[in-house]
Amino acid sequence: MFGPFKPSSTLLGGLLWKIPWRMSMGQKARQRLRLRQVDNVIKQLTLGLHVARCETKGIQYDDALKMRKKFKPRSKMLRLYNKSSFFPKEEQMSSKNKYTVFDREERDYRKGIHKVPKWTKVSQYLYLAQQLQTLQENLQITRNELNTMSTQCNTHIVNQLGRIHTSWFKSTNQWLGVELSKKK
Repeated sequence: MFGPFKPSSTLLGGLLWKIPWRMSMGQKARQRLRLRQVDNVIKQLTLGLHVARCETKGIQYDDALKMRKKFKPRSKMLRLYNKSSFFPKEEQMSSKNKYTVFDREERDYRKGIHKVPKWTKVSQYLYLAQQLQTLQENLQITRNELNTMSTQCNTHIVNQLGRIHTSWFKSTNQWLGVELSKKK
């Protein structure tokens, strides 16, 4: 055909941008690096929450880092992320789980991760990042409330001790006055 209706690669049904059927070695290496970075973020969050709990219990920062047994995070989602059965680390994952995702349209119900649109973009991890941001904000709020409660308790205890000391002093002074008046 000639003219405006001349067939082109896109008009014949072919895609202009072809996606290879398998991932390259570099893509796989970068995917493994991204998975290790996610594992590192979860590890650091868990360690930070452990140190925060230790500080509330009066354990110093250095001692908290050296402890063999770590406190479990109070966040249920973070506890699940630390379970290898629910969220395995990169070295525990099979290659099938590293490089493919579930897709009900595919023949074997698995699709290469490189065929997912924008699979390397940060927006894919937006939900996890929002959860981590909320967790950090809650941690900061809790730390501020603990500091406020600590200062209030300290001032309250000092005031109570001052009242007890004053009342003891007054009663002792009255008793001495009564005893001295008896002797005269």
